[in-house]
This record gives sequence, structure tokens and C-alpha cells, in this order.
Amino acid sequence: MVWLRDLLSDLVIDYSGRRSRVLLLLVAVALSTGSLVTAVGVSQMAASQIDADIAASGTDLLTVEIAPAAVDDASPDVVVEEAERPGEGASAQIFLPEALERVRAIDGVRAAGLRLPMSDGIHVRRNADADESSTLGYDLGSPVDVFGATSGYLAAYHVTPEEAWMLDAVDPYDVALVGEGIAEELGIPVAAKELTGYRIYVDDHAYEVIGVVSSGPAAASGVVLPYRTALSTAGTDRDATLLVRTEPGASRPISEIVREAVLPARPDVLQVSAAIDLATLRTGVNEQLSRLAGAVGGLLLVLTVLLIANSMIVSVMARTAEIGLRRALGASSLDISVLFLADGGVIGALGGLAGSALGCAATVGIAIVNGWSAVLHPWYLVAGPVVGLLVGIVASAYPSVRAARISPAEAVRVE
Repeated sequence: MVWLRDLLSDLVIDYSGRRSRVLLLLVAVALSTGSLVTAVGVSQMAASQIDADIAASGTDLLTVEIAPAAVDDASPDVVVEEAERPGEGASAQIFLPEALERVRAIDGVRAAGLRLPMSDGIHVRRNADADESSTLGYDLGSPVDVFGATSGYLAAYHVTPEEAWMLDAVDPYDVALVGEGIAEELGIPVAAKELTGYRIYVDDHAYEVIGVVSSGPAAASGVVLPYRTALSTAGTDRDATLLVRTEPGASRPISEIVREAVLPARPDVLQVSAAIDLATLRTGVNEQLSRLAGAVGGLLLVLTVLLIANSMIVSVMARTAEIGLRRALGASSLDISVLFLADGGVIGALGGLAGSALGCAATVGIAIVNGWSAVLHPWYLVAGPVVGLLVGIVASAYPSVRAARISPAEAVRVE
């Protein structure tokens, strides 16, 4: 322990005689390590904020569809059930009613419902018997979008008309909801609280208009029929989409289990929308910001190494006589090398400690200015001194070797 005490004593004497140099080096190390801590801290906060923003905006909507590879698969285990509407043909179903109930029972699911598009070329009009020139109608290639849906599908878009329950009847009613744009074209009052006596014809089949949809996917040019009506017409639900609205931030875990809830026997024939891709995006943003922070901090550390190394080389040249005297009094080359390594290490550790404090304060300040939640990991306080110590030792390596090679004879000639 005597040698350690002597080493510290030598460093204190040296620092007291070169206060300006020591202060300059401490400031350089503090700024570089502080910048590194700040850059990493800000990148972590920005990534967390982006993560929260993505989770809170739009990622709570999932779609479950039959995978394209399964559409042409006619094997019996893909067609789950043959559901028959009274008086009409059988329909091959994959999205069964009990599957919809299982999805709704998942924690974090706000609403879930089915949508099945009708075939192209469907004609929509108000009048049953008028000639083509006097009817108000369009085929599906124009703006009209005719599809069957359950009430849960509309609820997932925050559209909840009082009459929507009629879309879910097992034996479907001949009813329809129309978008505002279609209602205006067909002369159906948009602002009426109750609609009676208004009827539209979809491919010559009459449907009673029970409401006008002013928001959601059918707001502009949609006609919504009961889901089972579309299913009976199509004969299969292979083109159906299950829409799931989740609690904010719950889409990723739900996306991992929703296929099993819908189709436990064959979850592989289903595909879920981009919730997992968004999670990958969030991870990528975090990684990119961390790389940017590391690059900026690394550049600052390299500059600090060069500054300390240059200062230490100048110190070696200025202390050549002292080094020669120490060697003449019995100090070995290793003792001289350790002295300069310790010099750089102590300056680096002290500067790194100050840099950690500076970086944490700057991180909190930036969070306050931007209204973010401050993210400070405990390792930030440890990283500064450790990085500073390593920087100081690395920067002192060459000067310490150079100092250790100075012989007493060279020192006498320099003096």
C-alpha cells in the first residue's frame, strides 16, 4: 500500500503544479462523456416516445384474413363448417360465430366484427320498376361499395347506430345501412332520426333502409347489409375480414394469439395485419437512434483521446528532467509508466464522473423542454467514470511508454 500512497501523493503534487492543464483535461473528458451520456439518454427517450406514440395512434386496429395460400386449398380441414340459411344453399365458413365470441373475450379487445365484400357488378337503386335512365344507381365499379358486416365491425370503427343489432340476426333481416354520399344521391334524408318507408334495391332485391352512416368505412359511398346475407350470396367467407379494435398498446400481444382464438385447429391458414411489423419498426427506430448516439459519442471520445494523448506527450517532454531524476534515484521503467497511466486514468475517471452528472442533467432538461418522460438508467452514472477511465488509460498508453524509455543520461542532456 505504500507504493499506492506514494503514487497518489505524486499525482496530487503534479496536479497542484499544473492546475490549468488538469482543469482543461477534466473539462474535455467531462464534455465528451457528458455528450455521450446525453446522446444515449436522448435517443432512448426519443425511442420511448416514438414507441408510445405508435402504440397510441392507429396500432390498436388489427385485421385477420385467410392467407392467400389457403384460398385455393379445398381440403376438408380448411372448410370448418357448412352453415345453411333456411331456404338457401350451404355456406363454407371459417369465421364462425363462436370464434367471434372467443376473440371478443380476449383481454384488451374493445370490439371485433366481420366484413364480407359483395361481388363486383352489383347495382344499387331506389326505384324498383323505373327504367334505367330514371333510376339512381351505380354498379360496384363506380363509387358504391356493397358489403355485409356485423355490428361489431362498425363498432370497431366507433360507428354504433342503434339499429346495427339487426345486422347480427341468425336469419337476417332484409335491411341496409347506407353512407351519407349514397343517401344524398338516392334522396334519403341524412339528418332524420328515424327512417321509415325508404327502400333500396341491390341486384333487384329490396332492403329496408334503417340508418345512415356518417363515419367509418361506409360513410361516403357504402351500403352495409347483414353479414349473413353476404355470406349466403357468396357461399363462402374466404374473402371475409375480421376487424379487431384493441386497447392502446395491446395490439401486439393480441396479434400473437388471435389466430388461435379464431381457428384453433388451423391457425396457419390465417394472417394478421401489420401489428408485428410496427413492433419491428419501433425496434428499428430504437436501434437506429442508438447507433446515431453511439457514433456521435464515439467521435467525441476519439477527439478526447487525442487531446489527452497530446497533453500527456507535452507533459512527458516538460518533465523529462524529473523523469531522469526519478530514474537516477532508483525508479524503474515500470514505475514511470504506471505514474503516467495513473495520471491519465485519474483525470479520465474524474472527468467521466462530472460528465455523467452533466449528461443526466442535460437529458432531464431536454425531456422537460420537449414534454417527454425522462428515461434515466442507473448505468448512466456508472458509464461516465468507466468510459472516462478507459479513455484516460488509452490516451496515456503511448506517453507512458515514451516516458519509461527516457534514460537519466538523456535527461541530463535535456536539462
